[in-house]
Amino acid sequence: MEFFIFRKSARLFCLLLFSLALVIGGCGGGGDSPTTTTVTPTVPVVTTGTIKIANNTGQTINNVYISSTSATTWGTDQISSSISNAGSRDITTILAGSYDVKVVLADSSIKYQYGVSVSAGSTTTVTFVATVVTTGSIKIANSTGQSINYAYVSPASSSTWGVDQLGSSTIASGSNFTLTNITAGSYDVKVVLADGSIKYQYGVGVSAGYITTVTFVATVVTTGSIKIANSTGQSINYAYVSPASSSTWGVDQLGSSTIASGSNFTLTNITAGSYDVKVVLADGSIKYQYGVSVSAGYITTVTFVTTVVTTGSLKISNLSGKTINYAYLSLASSSAWGVDQLGSSTIASGSNYTLTSIPPGTYDFKAILADGTSRYSYGFIISAGSTRTVNVNP
Repeated sequence: MEFFIFRKSARLFCLLLFSLALVIGGCGGGGDSPTTTTVTPTVPVVTTGTIKIANNTGQTINNVYISSTSATTWGTDQISSSISNAGSRDITTILAGSYDVKVVLADSSIKYQYGVSVSAGSTTTVTFVATVVTTGSIKIANSTGQSINYAYVSPASSSTWGVDQLGSSTIASGSNFTLTNITAGSYDVKVVLADGSIKYQYGVGVSAGYITTVTFVATVVTTGSIKIANSTGQSINYAYVSPASSSTWGVDQLGSSTIASGSNFTLTNITAGSYDVKVVLADGSIKYQYGVSVSAGYITTVTFVTTVVTTGSLKISNLSGKTINYAYLSLASSSAWGVDQLGSSTIASGSNYTLTSIPPGTYDFKAILADGTSRYSYGFIISAGSTRTVNVNP
């Protein structure tokens, strides 16, 4: 009740003061009119906007950098915690203008968006999405024991190899080299080694987003070669190579070729082992070499030379009209005839018989005919490489 009376008394007091003011104002007569002041409320001027980073990359965004398009540096990271996939983060208080945005993903890959426009009082959404990968890589691993100097990769459907993929590089043995940005598909790979040999791998599958490793290894050599060198003084017309354990010679290895004297011919892809070699010369004579060893990865040279003749021959020509049952040949300086040179053979009348491998010298000859009579020839010379004829007359 007292509070109400106080409020009422206060209202009455205010009315009295107001009336007094009116009286005083009216008494002034010609005085100045009262001054009125209008106060306008101040509205803040907005000069900044917001960039909302939306993450649809399939992985977290670990760092965000925002830089004016005209700047040359990115500045500091704008987030203190990562942005999960399908999440977003507002970067506020950004002066209106044009900006570039860079984000670093969990796999350390980087994505950019350039020329992002920020308006005062507005939010600009920048969405980063997963990269659609359409290419893969081929890693060439070198286990050949020598450097790879050139590498070519070509679609399996192509008939050409294109350019060398290594440029000025080489791949040392034990190292590897990765070719990137290869459209998914099937490829053939060719490499050229330091020794000039070539290796291939066909139908190499390349999948988008993956690395396919192609390993080249040292060739396991199981064969060797035989080089036939001809120093016989005439051509070699036929050559035969047979395992030492075989009883047959097989086919001629020269085919339509011959080996001129002073030349050679190499037979390749011969399985390591022991072999016999036979050649037939232009004059029909035959030469052999036995137990020729062939080692994997090596060339064995077999040289055929002119035969050094150290003996001669004696042709016995029977003109006696009777069979010759025994024939003896003795050095002229000897007092004995030695053994019969015919053995179990005889020489029919009108026939010939040749004794070979006779050392050069002066000889005497005796023939015993079927009737028991003897024929002689004395003091004739047999020379190395020649054949002497002795006629047995009637």
